[in-house]
Amino acid sequence: MSTPIIVTLANISKNITIFTGLTIFIAGIIGNLLNIIVFLSLKTFREYASAFYLCDMSFANIGNMISGLLSRIIISGFHHDLTAISLLICKIKSYTMQFFMLTSFTCICLLPIDQYLPTCARIQWRQWSNIKTAHHLTILFIIGWLLHGILYLIYFDLAPSPGMDETSCATTVVESSQAIKIHDVPCEKGPMIDSCGEKLGRTATNLKLCEAKKKENYAANLRINDILLKLISEQETTDNALLNEDDETFSNQGQ
Repeated sequence: MSTPIIVTLANISKNITIFTGLTIFIAGIIGNLLNIIVFLSLKTFREYASAFYLCDMSFANIGNMISGLLSRIIISGFHHDLTAISLLICKIKSYTMQFFMLTSFTCICLLPIDQYLPTCARIQWRQWSNIKTAHHLTILFIIGWLLHGILYLIYFDLAPSPGMDETSCATTVVESSQAIKIHDVPCEKGPMIDSCGEKLGRTATNLKLCEAKKKENYAANLRINDILLKLISEQETTDNALLNEDDETFSNQGQ
């Protein structure tokens, strides 16, 4: 495929990302804001737990679109990745995106449960469908998801992109696990060293470990070759001795 065609397709993909993403972003923000206005302005809705869950979900969706969709539009459409420049933005984006996403999913799950409880035949279960219970459950889950996201603040960092002279916002746990797995990667030949370096980001430490593994394998192969040569030599000596005995036996029988 020629270069002009590739450039044209890249521009088309970028324009689709920008216009489609911005359309979804604007429509989503407006729709969720209208939901919040409706559910908070009317007293009738403020008394129902289902309306409270929908209102919380709208807040979470707005936060999710700002932290997730908007940043994706900026990165893919305008090729400006702030998370690869600032460590603070990298950690905040990862933390807030997972928090808003999990909060939205939680509200979606709690909403049908709340719709089921008032229609349940058991009176005890009906009593759980109230605004007070909704407040307590929402606060409990929000605290849980806030604590759950602490790992994102700890392990997300600016890491070098594999095969590129750029940094990206990624978790450091993956790099550590890949560095450990290097001992399982064969490095007997040059292409395997390149493959190893490609998988592990071509860092100096990983390449040194890969080279050390190559030397260990080479030394082990030399030891195995020496043992095999000794065994072959001993076998040849034994065979020669047996042949000499057979020759002597035949000569004695001939006499």
